[in-house]
Amino acid sequence: MKYLLDTCVFSELIKPEPSPVVLAWVNARADTDLFTAAMVFAELHRGVAKLPASRRKQDLADWLEKLQNAFDARVLPFTLQTAEHWAAMCARAEGVGKTIAAFDSIIAASAVENGLALVTRNVQDFAAASVAIVNPWEY
Repeated sequence: MKYLLDTCVFSELIKPEPSPVVLAWVNARADTDLFTAAMVFAELHRGVAKLPASRRKQDLADWLEKLQNAFDARVLPFTLQTAEHWAAMCARAEGVGKTIAAFDSIIAASAVENGLALVTRNVQDFAAASVAIVNPWEY
């Protein structure tokens, strides 16, 4: 199985003391099975950009650059096909009176388009999305 890592996974991995179960879950997968979406990097960049100028901000910016280089071709872009998956997903959710936050729905659509399970702690945020979910915090 292949996976799309949500923003919260990367945020966990950069913590001074990340969850041992999340680390174990990630380390048990081959790098080639782990992907992410461009929108995840948008969220990570926004988080860094919001920080005041400091050593921490620079360290996180450096980490983010290394992360981007490490993922390189495994960062999934938002394409016309992704847009079609996104539209159908949102329409289905709205059809039953539910909504999915804009960024979350784009991340979910990227996973669906590429046949990936979405790895997140925020299971409820994706409840209305038609995407397979893995929560490594529960392992």
